[in-house]
Amino acid sequence: MARWKYLGEWLFLVRRALLHHELPRPGSRESDFFDLVTFDDSGKVLHLGQRVARITPECLQAFVDRVVEAKLARKKTGDVGGAFLVAPVIEEAALAAYDKAVNSSSGSWFGLEESFTGYEGFVRVGPRRGFHLLLVEEHEGDYVPVLPA
Repeated sequence: MARWKYLGEWLFLVRRALLHHELPRPGSRESDFFDLVTFDDSGKVLHLGQRVARITPECLQAFVDRVVEAKLARKKTGDVGGAFLVAPVIEEAALAAYDKAVNSSSGSWFGLEESFTGYEGFVRVGPRRGFHLLLVEEHEGDYVPVLPA
């Protein structure tokens, strides 16, 4: 569970979940829309989720960009530890794009930090900052996480 700390361990902190939610950005008139937003008992945003018809590399990148924006808007409070992208179809090219997104810090200072944390599926957005990204394949009512190889 420690490899997916902010995704898995934070599930136990969830006290409220909202579907199809417009999430206001602190100190701004802007907001971020997600199909799923989870909160702890103090109102901290824990997870963001989106369901799409098909995960393509472009869809994945757009989702990552949206989650990064939502996370950076809340960086003072450490919100957004995990993000779920769910679809019945995940293109092979999207899996390669996923691998690139979660391993983008390799060979950098952040890569050194990753070697100590052992986090998996982690999108780094700054020193000691990021979120776990999990792709989930929906198939006949079942939801299967697609874990990194």
